Amino acid sequence: MSRIIFIVLSVLAYHTLGATAAKNIENSGSHHVTFGAQSPREVHLGRYTAMERFKPVKVVEGDFVYRPKPNDLQYSRTITRIVITDQYDNGNGGYATLKDGGPSTNFAIIHLKSQRNHGYNFVIDIYGI
Repeated sequence: MSRIIFIVLSVLAYHTLGATAAKNIENSGSHHVTFGAQSPREVHLGRYTAMERFKPVKVVEGDFVYRPKPNDLQYSRTITRIVITDQYDNGNGGYATLKDGGPSTNFAIIHLKSQRNHGYNFVIDIYGI
């Protein structure tokens, strides 16, 4: 009996949360992405802006490199979360993918790519412990 109740509740939760998430993504039109998870002791290591103007009939690409120099931070930090916010919320923004590093390392290389005939504009927040 408890197994049936668990299955029914799981199915209801899946459909409710899945529909809400799909609706939010569909309505927002932006391409936000988060790598890693929030940690209780994390601190904000930095906020950066990556922007590139459009080029006619081309896809604009670039790499954002976060690699702190030894004296930049008071303590050696490990990345726990990277939050990338697309500033174009009309569906014309770009895409961000993690190319190397990221959570559980001390560096990150993020590949940024625009849609054809558009540029990109991202705000990149990096958190660590």
